[in-house]
Amino acid sequence: MNEALPHQQPRYAILRGFSFSSYMTMAVIVSYFPLYFKSMGYSTVQIGLLYSIGPMIGIFSNLFWGLISDKYRTVKKILIVVLIGQWIMALCVFQSSQFGVLLLLMAVFFLFPVPDQFAV
Repeated sequence: MNEALPHQQPRYAILRGFSFSSYMTMAVIVSYFPLYFKSMGYSTVQIGLLYSIGPMIGIFSNLFWGLISDKYRTVKKILIVVLIGQWIMALCVFQSSQFGVLLLLMAVFFLFPVPDQFAV
């Protein structure tokens, strides 16, 4: 039985809360994007192109943020930067209406996919 010490309980509660809020934010935003793009008049091919850039960027973003975290030896500050970047990019995506700009913004948005993966 590996129970956490009493002074560690608040840390785990904060980490659980952070993970929950991060995943819920991504779930709501990413599931809303196709409907939003459809309402803007984009075709299904364009919407697919906007979404296909995500996995391609995600392959490199995990490595990039891991290297930055190791180089600066700080997970907390990197998590904050990644989370703020995720929120800012989501706001920018909703402000854009041109397809080329939106494609670029979606690429940068997927650079900040799941910030709590560094907390493991």
